[in-house]
Amino acid sequence: MLDMLVEYLRKNRVEIPTYSQLREIITQAMDDFDEHLQGIIRQYLTPTDQTLLDDLLDNTESGSESGTKKRYPLTALKHISQSMKPHVIAERVALFCHLKTLFTQLAPLIARLELTDDSTRYYAQYVLDNRTVLLAERIHERYLRLLAFITFQYLSVGDALILTLNKAVAGLLNDCENNLKEEYYQNRHTTASLVGQMSRRADVHIDALTQIEQTIHQPEWNNDQKVAQIQQILERKRLDSEQLLADKQRVAEIKTINQPIDERTDYYLALEKVSFRLQLRVSAIVQHLFFDEESSHPHLFKAITYYQQHKGELGAASAVPLEFLSMAEQQHVYTEKGRLRVSLYKVLLFRAVRDALRDGSLTVLSSYEYRSVDEYQIPPAQWKVHREEYLRRANLLHHKHPAKTLLALNERLNCQFAQTNQGLTTNPQVFFDAHGGWHLHRYRADEEQEQGVTRLLYPASRVVSLQDVLLQVENLTGFLSKFQHQGFVQKPTRPDLRLLLAAIIGYGENIGIRKMALVSRNISVHALETVATQYFSPEMVVEANDCILAHSNALPLTDLFRRQEGLVVTGSDGQKFDVSIPTLRATASYKYFGNGEGVVIYSGLDEAGQLVYTLVVNAGERESGYVLDVVLHNQVIQTQAHSTDMHGFSEINFAGMGLLDIDFRPRFVQIHRQQLYSIDAVSTYKAFGYKILPDSRIDYEHLVEQWDPVLRFMASAILGYSRPSMLLKRLNSYARQHPLHKALRDLGRLYKTDFILRVVADPELRASIEGILTRVEHGNKFGSAVTLGNDSSFDWPTDQERQIAAGCRTLIMNVINYYNLLYLSEKLRQSKTTLEREELLRTILKSSTHTWHHINLAGEYDFSDETIPPVQFDLKALLSFPLVRPRNKGNGPK
Repeated sequence: MLDMLVEYLRKNRVEIPTYSQLREIITQAMDDFDEHLQGIIRQYLTPTDQTLLDDLLDNTESGSESGTKKRYPLTALKHISQSMKPHVIAERVALFCHLKTLFTQLAPLIARLELTDDSTRYYAQYVLDNRTVLLAERIHERYLRLLAFITFQYLSVGDALILTLNKAVAGLLNDCENNLKEEYYQNRHTTASLVGQMSRRADVHIDALTQIEQTIHQPEWNNDQKVAQIQQILERKRLDSEQLLADKQRVAEIKTINQPIDERTDYYLALEKVSFRLQLRVSAIVQHLFFDEESSHPHLFKAITYYQQHKGELGAASAVPLEFLSMAEQQHVYTEKGRLRVSLYKVLLFRAVRDALRDGSLTVLSSYEYRSVDEYQIPPAQWKVHREEYLRRANLLHHKHPAKTLLALNERLNCQFAQTNQGLTTNPQVFFDAHGGWHLHRYRADEEQEQGVTRLLYPASRVVSLQDVLLQVENLTGFLSKFQHQGFVQKPTRPDLRLLLAAIIGYGENIGIRKMALVSRNISVHALETVATQYFSPEMVVEANDCILAHSNALPLTDLFRRQEGLVVTGSDGQKFDVSIPTLRATASYKYFGNGEGVVIYSGLDEAGQLVYTLVVNAGERESGYVLDVVLHNQVIQTQAHSTDMHGFSEINFAGMGLLDIDFRPRFVQIHRQQLYSIDAVSTYKAFGYKILPDSRIDYEHLVEQWDPVLRFMASAILGYSRPSMLLKRLNSYARQHPLHKALRDLGRLYKTDFILRVVADPELRASIEGILTRVEHGNKFGSAVTLGNDSSFDWPTDQERQIAAGCRTLIMNVINYYNLLYLSEKLRQSKTTLEREELLRTILKSSTHTWHHINLAGEYDFSDETIPPVQFDLKALLSFPLVRPRNKGNGPK
């Protein structure tokens, strides 16, 4: 934001204020804003509300004359449990209900404060990070912080409950499907035997009927002869009444097996059997969440309201709403006697709620992540009044009019169609199949990669400790100054440098803060935990990374790593990590985590190995929703082209990148399977005799009609009203119904078509994509080496700590990358001749700066103390100590 303001002043030839002036302006503005909020609280805080807030900080036992202290009530509201056990979920629901009661009473005052989500989080974080006694001592600020905390925690617990519901429903449905598959598999021999017997008997019946038919049509035989002949056929084929009864029984058995499968009767029965398990986990959640009637599907909202009004107590005669169910489900939800199958109905309701939350047809007011997509954008009234200013700030003014942008894009497409088709005769990478379909040969790199070249560039006879590397980079950049105390007014003495470095390593190497203190000399557990809590936040870690990137990006060598001079190309990919502790953000995936769960660390970097952004996401979500986060975050390294693998591809990403004037370059596995689109009619291109043609025409009229919502959506993402990933997550959930989604998809299809045509025609573009994604793969290996603690299991209990840990991991990687760039730059500077320098530079540019064999990541062993420590164990006593095998519980001696 500061960079954008400075750029604005420069463009308008306004004097840029000095640091002291800027600091004074910002400090005064923050003080004025804080005083404004305090004034609202003083004016509108009622005695009842004040008592409610004060009670959260009252730790005296009621009725106790001795002043006995109890636990602060506020402390019980801070922790959000992560387990999926029923009793823990019940505690989570009880916490939500308590917060809901507080929030409802304080809602008028909270609404008057008009705090944004980021402001609310800012004030609430102090309450979460500090002991309650510190808040109780600060009379002036505590009401504002308590109000922000109640709001933040109420919505955060709401998100946690929705994650709980999603996880519980998904787990139960998967279990049902797997159990049915196992049952079908176990019964396969019986089914196969019945089918075999029926097949053989069917042959007999067909043969007999064929002979009977021939007999009937014999003209020379009379009726008696025909009857006699038919009797012989039946005797010969053993088609007596007893055998026919056995055949009928086999048919009945086949029907018994197949009919439930065809009608899914067995599936609904399986759901009914496990319904109680799901009700234990989900019923209370559905009863207490606050759903938004205006933006929710009316039929489902009606069913949820009925369920909440009856507190989940339904009977076989209840007149429950059924409109949200399909016709097949409505038939199965009642017995043959017309009685409601209550357990099945509840499962189907919970499943419908889960699906509607995912597809956007059900929104929740008591949540950060599951509100209507409009809630995350610039308010319509503000957009209408200040549209021009928003577009200017977001650098979208040149896309103000749809006709101008789409006409230019159409001309570009037409030129690229012509150029690509004209070059087919001389393009050896393209070939056509027997049906006339085009294909592209798999890319093979032309340049030889020098094996082991990277290791030769760095010292092999010595190893530098990570602590020394961090200190050297700190002396050059001052990145540790970005870690500031998160208090508001009085700042304590700045902690020792060693504590900050130990916290960075403890987070970044996945060792853990407490364990890092235990394995380090001269660092206490309490001191390190205090520093990690008070001086570390995801935002501060991002600022520290940006500080390092600003210095490393200024090196002349950095720009030489770019394949095309002056073009900043970045790439991104996700890396999966196991999680062995209960966490609602982790997802099960047998392919990646076996029987466990895990998360994804999604990172972006440039061709010089500089990591521009990192965040931790749910392993069950598509990575494409986070690509724009990587691209839009960094103001130091301004991306001009960005590549991903297929996991990062989406047509909406093409639209977003196109409007940002960034060249989106995903690597398609089977590029010929991608559909091509145009604005002009397909027949126009056929008339030119092109071999590579658009498959379809976009809905141009709809795109023009939705152009203003498209710009509002993009401006909201660029200006930071919400993270792009949050906007895309909510918009993608509306994929089947939202006109904005359709418009963005159509726009993205045009940019995608242009890109595919360029890939076909330009081998250098393909080489660039492969090159940056190779760098990304090296970055993942580097990240695995840095994440050496805890068996690489990413076991941080809260989302805040996970984001800090991932950010510190990136910080360590950027520090080492900068150190390597400095080392190689110094090596080039010390080259004796120009020829030697050029040869060394060629070698360097073929290498990767994501190299760590010369860095000691794991700590040092100190053998300088020759004193042998005394043995802690009495071996003689242990050998003579009698041990008896314990008895089995409840069974007596074995």
